[in-house]
Amino acid sequence: MKHLILIAALSCASPAIAQDVDDPMQEGLDRLGEGSRLLMEGLMGELAPLLDDVGELGAQMAPFVEDLREHFGDAFEGLNAYHPPEILPNGDIILRKKQKTPQPEGDEAPIEAPIEL
Repeated sequence: MKHLILIAALSCASPAIAQDVDDPMQEGLDRLGEGSRLLMEGLMGELAPLLDDVGELGAQMAPFVEDLREHFGDAFEGLNAYHPPEILPNGDIILRKKQKTPQPEGDEAPIEAPIEL
């Protein structure tokens, strides 16, 4: 009797087992996804206190940064007068100053010849 119950239980479970065996790639991908999820949860669990500390440090440094901005503000305001640096193919770096007046567009725009270096 015990043998019949065992055989019946195995025969009912065999289609589920066969499906898992037929697609080992899917099983591997599922395991890989689960492992990745566990890894990310572990990393976030370890990094969460550190991120809280960084936020707290930023709040503590805010007055200091504000003082720096007040003292050196004039020096850094001049940086807004320039476009981002451009690096030419030959390695030269160009710093272009922003123009205060907008250039005319269309027919009124002056034609600029390229500068050869």
